[in-house]
Amino acid sequence: MSDLGFAEAFAEYGAHLKNVQWSVCAEALDGSLVVSCWVHLFGMSHDGIIPYTDDLNRWQGNGNKELRERLAHAFASGQTIRVVFAKTDDIEAVNSGTDTSKIKKMVLIT
Repeated sequence: MSDLGFAEAFAEYGAHLKNVQWSVCAEALDGSLVVSCWVHLFGMSHDGIIPYTDDLNRWQGNGNKELRERLAHAFASGQTIRVVFAKTDDIEAVNSGTDTSKIKKMVLIT
């Protein structure tokens, strides 16, 4: 894993954020959808599947709208989804729906 900024992490997949201030997903050159996910919302692996549980109702704004639209398309079309991992020590801020653009975080890709 490497420590990058969001734009650089998405670029590693060939994806460019629509707006670096609020986008949390982007389509890559290979047609996959790249999505930023919080590390603390991943569960334990079972049978090779690692569950991710989040509630998109906890936050609002353009990034939320864009993510909902792109996820709906990805699931309807079978589009591959790739992950940029975001990690923070301020888990309470994330879970409460606070504007996370202003909290300290580390961005990782695999």
